[in-house]
Amino acid sequence: MKKKYTYLCAALTVIIFSLLIYCNLKEKKVTNIDSAKETCSFDNDFNGIMTGVLILSEPEGEYESIGSMFKSVGFTVVKDGLIKLKESYRDVKVLVVPFEEALKLDKESEDYIINWTKDGGHLITSGKSSLSQKLGMDFYGEKIQISGYRWASHPGINIRFKNKAEGFGFNNDNKFKTLGYVSNKEKPFIVYSPFNKGGFIFSAIDLAPESGFGFDYFPFLLEAVRDDFGIKPNVKRDSGAVYVDIGYHYSESPEKVAERVKSCGFSQANISMWYPIEDYYDYFSKLIEELHKKGIKVYAWFEFPMVSQKFWDEHPKWREKTALERDASIDWRKLMALEDENCLREVIKIMQKSVKALNFDGVDIAEIYFETPNAGFILPMRFTPMHESFREGFKQKYGVDPLSAFNIGSKYYWMRNDKMKKDIIEYRVALINNIHEEILKGIEEIKKSKPYIESSVTIIDSLMEERMREDIGVDIMELSKLQKKYNFAFQVEDPFTLWNLGPIRYKTIGENYRKIIGEKGKLNIDINVVNRMNNDYPYKKQRGIELYELMSYASKYTDNIIIYGLNTIEEDDMYFAPYTRVSDVKFGKEGEGVYKYSAKKDFIWETNTRGKTFLMDGKIFTNYSQNEVFLLGGEHKIQVVE
Repeated sequence: MKKKYTYLCAALTVIIFSLLIYCNLKEKKVTNIDSAKETCSFDNDFNGIMTGVLILSEPEGEYESIGSMFKSVGFTVVKDGLIKLKESYRDVKVLVVPFEEALKLDKESEDYIINWTKDGGHLITSGKSSLSQKLGMDFYGEKIQISGYRWASHPGINIRFKNKAEGFGFNNDNKFKTLGYVSNKEKPFIVYSPFNKGGFIFSAIDLAPESGFGFDYFPFLLEAVRDDFGIKPNVKRDSGAVYVDIGYHYSESPEKVAERVKSCGFSQANISMWYPIEDYYDYFSKLIEELHKKGIKVYAWFEFPMVSQKFWDEHPKWREKTALERDASIDWRKLMALEDENCLREVIKIMQKSVKALNFDGVDIAEIYFETPNAGFILPMRFTPMHESFREGFKQKYGVDPLSAFNIGSKYYWMRNDKMKKDIIEYRVALINNIHEEILKGIEEIKKSKPYIESSVTIIDSLMEERMREDIGVDIMELSKLQKKYNFAFQVEDPFTLWNLGPIRYKTIGENYRKIIGEKGKLNIDINVVNRMNNDYPYKKQRGIELYELMSYASKYTDNIIIYGLNTIEEDDMYFAPYTRVSDVKFGKEGEGVYKYSAKKDFIWETNTRGKTFLMDGKIFTNYSQNEVFLLGGEHKIQVVE
């Protein structure tokens, strides 16, 4: 009876604290980042190479959210007055006139913009103004309020606004191309129209929300700039990595999977290895071969303590246990007790066998942690480890069974015994660190026969989200010591509790990790493109400009990015992906056809090369194709002779 009463109390405690977790996550604010305000480093001038966007603005105008949309994919973005348009008439490919700026224009300025557009310019503006009326917009008087809409080329996505947006309705009469609509395409609120030699995009509501991010309103605006204006950025870099879980692609041919990785602009693919090599050897081998043909590096991606379904079935005694003494099959992962020396030894052998048998270029040790993120002790049905090897080791060190920390009637119950809780936390941290080191030693053994093998360790951040150390046993400061010893790439996965901070979170994450691992330490960001759990976002999954800004910020402040995953990203979003990785590229015009540039790594300049000769630092340069020039990283001078 006493035991039944104890379990009943434990169950009630779980229910109460589950509710507390839910409330905590809904209200959670991260104090490590001061503000989620979007910032944009506007360019001082156009450079004659990179596609130019001018945001018409008086000095006090901000418009960072508009600027960031274009900057994220490598446009040169200048914020200035009409004089800049007159000075750089042909360099400005897109002119953005925000509603507040349109209201300030005099007749002469309006006429100049109208004539520039007719002469082949491309204009984006919004709201009821004299300028928009000169473009042919016929407003019918009453204001409209919009709480969400659908983009015409992505009708399946319902884009929701956090706050209603207000604007003026206008008559369409089928003379405009509908870009976005609320109820039906005959009643749009954002449209495109050709205008003599040029064209314009008009929105009934402002181009960016009063607070938040520009992509909250128009995540697919750049697609219209590309498809309707015929304008796109022209500097790119094929880099970045993608996770490929073959469970989602096994019905596809390896050739098709490799082609998709290549078409998305990735230079590395991390292939899931929780499918037994003996059962999938032919598919693995062919996929790696096809990826290598396309110049794509291939990593073996392990998700320990998940090994495989087969390993779980064959070794029930090594299955991890939760604090309720149940087998730890949590979410999609079936967890093995890596704290058991015999289990860990066998798992390392499996890893070594797989990497030696196949032509991999590297190994990614991903998400080794104890359960469970954002809950920790509060959810005993998910809390790990509690395998007999963990309990025995803890008992030898501290003289008490760690399971008693989850007995509400025990004096060691974690909510009443701070020392017990602290001891468990520190013991888990030490174990996670030790497991990582043993696996890294196993990779060093592989390098004896394959010295070219690279390695990365993917971890959930516990610097920004400090609670993760307690919840999952990951201590970044301890793992950073291993990086100095084993020279792996730190691959940081930010927990979903930071996602509401937007792309700028990667700036702070990058800067904080650099302080720990130094400038020479390898640092990557793992971006999860998945359906989000709540309705706090304009749309379920990171799409369009939001994804571009995530990639751009992550690329700017780290060495590389990796995307999860090939099965979750949309191919429509991947067109602009290579253009998000060039924030380090800076051009300056030194004379007619002469440009000085700096870049951390090699990149591609898209331009028509027919009939042109190129000089690099005064010498003939021949590394180009019909439409692309392959420029070297560093500081150089490029001259174009026609």
